Amino acid sequence: SRKKTTIIEINGDNTPGSYCEQCGFIRPTRSKHCYELGQCIARFDHYDTMVGNAIGAKNHRFFVLMLLFEAVYYLWSVVI
Repeated sequence: SRKKTTIIEINGDNTPGSYCEQCGFIRPTRSKHCYELGQCIARFDHYDTMVGNAIGAKNHRFFVLMLLFEAVYYLWSVVI
C-alpha cells in the first residue's frame, strides 16, 4: 500500500517538514514530535526518563538548574 502524502502550502511555500502526521497540525519552528508523550513539543531537546518528561521550551531552564544543583550536591558530598 502506498502512503498518503499531504502537501501544505503556507504563503506559497511548500513546507512538508512542518506538518506533524501524528498530531495532525502544523508544528512551530524547532518543534518535534515526542513519541513517549504522543504530542509535539516546542524546542524539543530530549525525553528524560529521570524527570519522566520531555525537555523543551517550557522547562529547559529548570532542567539546567536541576543539573547544576546536582553537580553542586555531588561535589559537596565528595568534599565532606
